[in-house]
This record gives sequence, C-alpha cells and structure tokens, in this order.
Amino acid sequence: MIQGGIQGDEDAGFIAGQILSRTKVHAGNLIVVPRADVPSINMHQRQCNVDLNRRFDRDYDRYFEDRLARVIKFLIGKCDGFIHLHEGSGFYHPTPIDRLRGPHRFGQSVIIDTAVFKDQLYLADMAHKVLERVNRNLVPSKWAFRLFNTQTFSPRTSYPEQQKSLSFYAVKQLHIPAVAVEVSKNILDLDWKVRRQIEVVKAFLDEFGVSCTIPDIGPDEIATWHDPLHNVRINGQPVGNGHITLHAYTPLSVSLFGSEKYDGSREYAVYTSRRRDYNILGMEFLPLDPFQYLLFAVDGKIVRKIPIQWKGTWSKNQAAVHPIFIYSLNNNIHCRPSGTIVDVFEGDQLIMEGIWNGRKNEILNVKGFVSEKHGNSGQDVENPVLIRKSNFLGKYLREEADGCWLFRVVRETPGSPRNVLHFRVHPCVVKAIELVNAVSEKTVISLADTSIVMPPGSYRISDIWTPRDVSDAMILVDDWPVSFNEFMTWQPGESHVLRMYTARDFKHLHDIRIHVADTLAAEATAVLP
Repeated sequence: MIQGGIQGDEDAGFIAGQILSRTKVHAGNLIVVPRADVPSINMHQRQCNVDLNRRFDRDYDRYFEDRLARVIKFLIGKCDGFIHLHEGSGFYHPTPIDRLRGPHRFGQSVIIDTAVFKDQLYLADMAHKVLERVNRNLVPSKWAFRLFNTQTFSPRTSYPEQQKSLSFYAVKQLHIPAVAVEVSKNILDLDWKVRRQIEVVKAFLDEFGVSCTIPDIGPDEIATWHDPLHNVRINGQPVGNGHITLHAYTPLSVSLFGSEKYDGSREYAVYTSRRRDYNILGMEFLPLDPFQYLLFAVDGKIVRKIPIQWKGTWSKNQAAVHPIFIYSLNNNIHCRPSGTIVDVFEGDQLIMEGIWNGRKNEILNVKGFVSEKHGNSGQDVENPVLIRKSNFLGKYLREEADGCWLFRVVRETPGSPRNVLHFRVHPCVVKAIELVNAVSEKTVISLADTSIVMPPGSYRISDIWTPRDVSDAMILVDDWPVSFNEFMTWQPGESHVLRMYTARDFKHLHDIRIHVADTLAAEATAVLP
C-alpha cells in the first residue's frame, strides 16, 4: 500500500500518490491512497482538527480524522508492506550541522521505526539497498536521501510521538515492513521532488516483489498541477471574470461543470474569505454575515479570488422571542426555532452556524461537548461535533427508555435571551439485508443471525432495513465492498463473510457467515426477522 496526503501541507506526497495511482501492475497487488486527508489538503494545513498521523495508537472517535484512521487501518490490514509519502522540513542528518540540517529535520530521508523487528523484518537492510540505488545517480548529490531510524520501539527514543504514527502501527501491530519517504519542503522545485519520490517508491516496490510499470510524467504535468478553476457555477450561473452578486440570507450553491467536473485527479475547494476551514463546493451554505471574496483552491492552492457584491439588508433582530437556530447536519443546512427537538443519529456530524438575524458574535454552546481543538470556552459556532455519546460529559445528557439520548445547544450570548435547541440521538441500527437473485426472488437476512445457508446462485443487495437511508450502511463481502447493482455469484460448497459497517464513520456493526449449499434445491435458512 502506498499512501500520500496524510498531512495536507505536503504537496509532493499527494501529487506523487496521484500519479502512482496510474501504475500498471504486472505481478502482485497494489493499493494507492493518494490523499488520506482531503480536508487538510484543501486547507493546505498539516491538520484540520488533529494530526491524522497521530491517531493510530488506539481507536479514537472524536473527529472526522478518526473515521479516516479506521478506514486506513482496514486497508493496510490487507497488505504485506507499506510506503508512506511525506514532505518534511530541512534535511535530515544524524548530527547537528546547521539550522536546516540535523537530527530533528525530516526532509530527504527514508524513515524506519527500527532496524530489525522480531528477527523477521530487516528494514534497515532493505532501505540501504534502495538508498544505494536511488542516490547513485541523484543530481544534485547534496540532496541525497539518508536513512533515518527513529528507534521508535526504544524507551530512549528521541521521537516518542512516532508511536502514534501509521508506520509504527504497521510494524508493531501488523508485523509488515513500513517506511516513510520524506522529500524536503526546503527544496522549492516541486517537479524534482515528485519525480525523486516516485523513484524511491519504485525501488521499494522492487524490493517488495511488486512488478509494475510506473506512469510517465509529462514535462509540464507538475507545473500545471494547480491551474486556475474556470468552469464554476454559482447558483447555477457560470462565473465570469468580474464580481459576483449575492443576496443576504439567501442559500448559496457552488458547482463545477465541463472539463473541471470532479474526476478524482485533483481536489477542488471553494471557501468564503471569512471561513477558510469550510469547503462549500457541492454543499448547502447559508450566509448569515457578509464576506468579501470567494476563494477557489486546487489541491490546497488558492488559484482564484472573486469579489462579492451584496444585495439586501443584513438586519439584526436581536429581540426575537423564539430565534431560529441555523445548523449544518452532515453538510445539509437546517433551520429550527428554539425550544424544538431535532432527531439525529449516532455518527452524524453537527456544525452550529448561528442565529437567523442574530448578533454578529453569537455564542452557541453544545453542552457537554469539549473540543480538543477549541478548548472549553463555551463557544461552539462553526465547531464540528461528531455525535457520539462518548464525546459528551454524561451529566449534560438525558437518557430515554427507548435507547435514545438527548443533548442541548444553548444560546449564551451576553445581552440576549437564553434559548435552547434539543437534539434527540437515535442509535444507528440495521435490522436486515434484502437480497434478490437473478430471477427476482427475494431473501431477507436478519441481523439477529450470525450464520446462514443460501442456495448457490447470483445475488445482489436490493435493500437494507435501516431507520434512515440505505446509504448509511456499507456492505463488504469477503472484505470487498459491494454496490446495490452488483451481482455476486456463489458456487456450491463455498463460504463467504458478509460484514456490515456504518458508511458515515466506518463503525463495524455485524458479521454474517454465508454457507452456500451443495445443491440448488437446498433450503435456505434466511427468514424474515
């Protein structure tokens, strides 16, 4: 597995990863994750809430980064080796040389956590072979790669934070070889860095026994990577070269069209000038205060800035008896008056946006939720809240007999009435899965079962019994995701494992082992729950 973009300000890693996703594999198997943390890339910052590469020492469940970590663990768990693409500051050297060269600089290095692991992984020997091959003809030679052993397993390591990293998890928990390839942020030639990083990756793939052809990089491919966005629509209208006219308190939608419609080769983002951490591209957005510009980004680089001209009045009705709370739930905007109860589900993401016609600096406190990012100031406006009971202090919650629980958001703006919005949280449950065969016969598999017998044949998933939407569940059969339109052919005597996860945060829900009968006439044990 090759992965880049776990930290969003390391351009060479995710660009190299994107190019490597075009690799043609002749022998072996290759998983490429070009951009592990897209929101941090869009912001061009190391992290949004927390550093994703410090979330692998245990199963965290507080931010969207922790959902990503679960998926990454799943993917790497299917692999026999791991290459992590990074971009570090300065130039690593085992002894201090100057401000940019020393043992606490990471650039131009291949990082391992130990030379030898349990007499079965000889990481240093493998890395030395790669470095000898790569450095032999590297120009300029002053930018040669060095081996950097952090000795993470040692109690005397100088880099204890590496014990939370993905490469350490791969070695310690999965017992597979893992290396990090770091080019230097202080080398300004991005084209050079991407090409050299890919060369190192190819050398490691050869060591791993993966036979493949690395894609060619066009002469201008890297130089034009961050070309400006032009095919953009605002509220359905193409954006020209002048300003954009928007209306106060009117929903805003931004979309791409034509050649720049999303194809996965780049990550696009659109921000308001007052809110650089919230990508409104393809999302619902309701402006509650004016902003000066819309900013367009390609893989984290701002490529276009368009001024905004406002129409309408930004009135501030501070004396409203029952003010309207504005919030985003799973990227969809909602408006609810104070005193009401909103039904949500475990795993949803909530962002309180503000009060309709409210004060400029409204304070909305999600009671019982303490953000690691913002501290316990009581201000939770624009603060992402992952709705899980473990993320709240118990004394602020109210349990209900049906398994639901409630929390509240309180308006605590000085000089304004104290208003409350309640949220009732339902457990995310799936009761059954409905399968249909090639002749449209249906079978319902109850999640009360752990093992069933099915007749041989071709099946596809036709429905998932869930209180909300079928897209909230993810089905894997033998660890491969399956879609609703995809037929699975099960032969007599085979055995398969159907695994179910929550799609929003990749929480494991249930496993069912499916035994395929020896004959078509065999009775299936699947019944209605």
